[in-house]
Amino acid sequence: MKMSKTHKGDFMTTEIVTYPIIVTAAGEGVHVTIPDIAGGETQGEDFVDGVNRAMLLIGQVLSRQPHLPAPSKLNELTLPEHAQAVYVAVDLTMYRQRFPVKVAVPVELPAYLVEASAAHNLDLDKFTTAVLAARLDM
Repeated sequence: MKMSKTHKGDFMTTEIVTYPIIVTAAGEGVHVTIPDIAGGETQGEDFVDGVNRAMLLIGQVLSRQPHLPAPSKLNELTLPEHAQAVYVAVDLTMYRQRFPVKVAVPVELPAYLVEASAAHNLDLDKFTTAVLAARLDM
């Protein structure tokens, strides 16, 4: 089973990763462990909620990682009693866009534009980001 898939479009690369999770019945809900992420634990009201929360955790954690951990194989996991292991797929590109890591980029602008943007209370970071995203269809 291929664990990550990359699709290159005109301006964007989509990176979908697949990792196993372990869902264990816990009281009236479920406890979910993500074996390949240190501290990767969450909970949910039911199986579906637990899976969704695990996907959110995987996306938020791994979208900021320069190197992704190798996914475990289901048949190599040790399962507690009343537990089920399943694979989940997560689009890291979506998380990188929703929770972006910002970098400082030196940009030179004409002084009159900087003054005019300040006079109109424009946030140059937000404005530049919005213009680039629109221009790149992102």
